Amino acid sequence: MTGVDITEEFCEVATMLSKLTRLEHVTEFRHGDATAMPLEDDQFDLVMTMQIQMSIENKRRFYDEIFRVLKPEGWFAFQDIMGGPGGEVHLPVPWATRREESFLIAIEALRETLKAVGFQIETLEDFSEEALAWRKNQPAAAGLTLPTLGMHVVMGKQYVLMQSNQVRNLEQRRVAFVRGTATKPRITRHAA
Repeated sequence: MTGVDITEEFCEVATMLSKLTRLEHVTEFRHGDATAMPLEDDQFDLVMTMQIQMSIENKRRFYDEIFRVLKPEGWFAFQDIMGGPGGEVHLPVPWATRREESFLIAIEALRETLKAVGFQIETLEDFSEEALAWRKNQPAAAGLTLPTLGMHVVMGKQYVLMQSNQVRNLEQRRVAFVRGTATKPRITRHAA
């Protein structure tokens, strides 16, 4: 398994956690930009992302890179937060504290971009209601005491506000949580 992150410290922590869990022989973490990944062409059978694209302005380059590193017939699986019809998001949120840091697109724009890159979309599901129910039961959103360890340690003092804004954004349909899969065809028709 190879991980790429733009934050060098996250790569260092991931490497440390792999060693602690004795997985260092099957993991590798590289510091890099998702729009110019330090990886070879046609290298992976599967690329997986989780809540990344909303922090990336150039969506086409991002998805082009995923397509590039996938082997023909490889799979791309993702879970992401998209822009919803309810208007601008309430800030701060986990991926942005300022408007100029948030690059949400609508689900239809995602569909069009994936197709333009050359992907065959296999599944694309809006699971916003499920995400909202889950978030409402989290300690930060429910106003409960946070555990000693958790995402709040990484996210800092605004974590509780970020989580309550996520609930508001979901309730007001300002965001949509989606998950999906796409494949790279055997014969690629990748458009530059």
